[in-house]
Amino acid sequence: MSAASWLNCDRRGTSARTVQRAKATPPAAAHSGIGSQEPASIAITGGSPDATGAQATATPRAYAKARFVWIQPTPSQESQWIGYLRAGGSVRIRANQPVVGPGCGHWYAVEPRGFVCVDGARATLDANDPVFLALSKHAPALDSPWPHQYAESQGAPLYEDIPSLDQQRNREPDFRSHMQRMAQFQN
Repeated sequence: MSAASWLNCDRRGTSARTVQRAKATPPAAAHSGIGSQEPASIAITGGSPDATGAQATATPRAYAKARFVWIQPTPSQESQWIGYLRAGGSVRIRANQPVVGPGCGHWYAVEPRGFVCVDGARATLDANDPVFLALSKHAPALDSPWPHQYAESQGAPLYEDIPSLDQQRNREPDFRSHMQRMAQFQN
């Protein structure tokens, strides 16, 4: 079967499932180099806190505090990454003891494979880390058909190029008051 496997964690970070995507090639797919020629890109996201604000988790997890937390095939920054955690996402840890390797003093083995550098700045083991909690509110809900919040503009003027001030004055009825409000903020 030529399907790529992606690992997704739900928004609460409590369960993982493998989703088969027929004829799909992961973006920027990398090969793990650890006995498999199957693309090994792993997009792991989610991690919203529960109603109390505390992370609901039964097993240790690594929580992403940066836009990308790279998953490496070995505990080393020098190897090609095989996946990543998005900001506000989390992944289950396979071993509670960190491994020391090039580029990071605390590498943790993660499921289904790979290692994440948990340095406190980009990733943490603390589900109640304030940065992680703030980011997890905006993490995509991959268990939903609408993973992000969407909006529709009703009446905003559209321009093919960056408009001149004259074009804006002609097309935007409240342009003068908008510019006055902007001037207040600039002072």
